[in-house]
Amino acid sequence: MENEPIENAESVSSDKEIVDRLIEHITNPCKIEVDGTIHDIGDFYIREANKVLGTITDERQRIRLQKYIDIYDAK
Repeated sequence: MENEPIENAESVSSDKEIVDRLIEHITNPCKIEVDGTIHDIGDFYIREANKVLGTITDERQRIRLQKYIDIYDAK
């Protein structure tokens, strides 16, 4: 790991930050009120996570995000 290029380390950090943020929103989605009914927007975050999944270069983070997508998309 010490001999990895800096660019790779930055990418891994970015991937982790992105995945952390998406997982936070997937597991605890924001809620909105429409015509007096409260809805959570978890499905939106799952769709966004699916879009981002192919851009994640850190395999561990990609697998981690996929697990959360699989769990919460099934609900």
